[in-house]
Amino acid sequence: FIAEGKNLFETLIFALGLYRPDGDRPFWEEAPLMAGDVAAAKDGKPKTRRRLVGRTRVYTWISRGVRLLPEEDGTVRYIAYGPGVHPEGPDVPQDDPFLALVKDPRQGRLGAVRLREDRAFWRDFTALFPEEDRGTTPGTLKTAYRIAQDLPAGEGQIPLAVAGQVADRAKVLEVRRERYPLPRRVDLGALQNYIEKALEAAEETASCLRKATWVLAARLLSQARDPDPADVRNLQASFPALRHYYHRLGAAFPGLLLGLGRDPETAFKTWKEEARKTALSAWNLTRQTLGTEPRALKAVQEGERTLAACLRKEEEHE
Repeated sequence: FIAEGKNLFETLIFALGLYRPDGDRPFWEEAPLMAGDVAAAKDGKPKTRRRLVGRTRVYTWISRGVRLLPEEDGTVRYIAYGPGVHPEGPDVPQDDPFLALVKDPRQGRLGAVRLREDRAFWRDFTALFPEEDRGTTPGTLKTAYRIAQDLPAGEGQIPLAVAGQVADRAKVLEVRRERYPLPRRVDLGALQNYIEKALEAAEETASCLRKATWVLAARLLSQARDPDPADVRNLQASFPALRHYYHRLGAAFPGLLLGLGRDPETAFKTWKEEARKTALSAWNLTRQTLGTEPRALKAVQEGERTLAACLRKEEEHE
């Protein structure tokens, strides 16, 4: 997570953050390890481990697994690489300012927030502002807001770049970069609260769309018998409704963020209206793909009743 400034200097300042160098130094300033130190013991575990703490140590860690092989004129055409030095303790450094950390509810350990293949990051935006006992906000973002409080008053934004790999274990599926505008002068606690409410509202509306498309799929498949739930699920997944909903609503999310810096209540109200409007648009798109056969028209009617009732109930609870 990189908070971008108005120019390169400001971006680098945002990325600098507070740093305590006590006990931290690059690996090449420590006593060199011999081959026997990094070899595995009889139980298969590495003999030597080092604590993964301190930014300098973290950022120079990988250099211990690579060796350049220079030729007489200094040219490097070959390298050697090996297992390097194994970390002691958590695999994720706890003080990396470019990471957002969240606590695993099952293991109770902090882990890095990762991009997911099946959804854009805006749907997980609350991970940037966790409660104190559930994770940490990226240091780059905290530094950017701390500095922004000392800048001249006025509107503006802090573009937040979210970049990383989408991976399945050791397999990299894609490299992704997303960008979100955050209001420059805003109370982070209030921003966190409104973003959480906005995403909850979006998921509640999406739930209505899911219920409606489930009814639609079930009625299309029912012919004097109850269809197999797996068949209903597969047909529902083929509808464009939810993909359209999240894609269109994701395009409106930056406007919500900037609006929260000006008039939070109005921005939140506009967002909920946009979610409902997008859900109806997604439903209409799905309906157009089904044709005009009597069975399809009847299924559409039942699905529309389900969607309307769910959205009406959602409004009554506001």
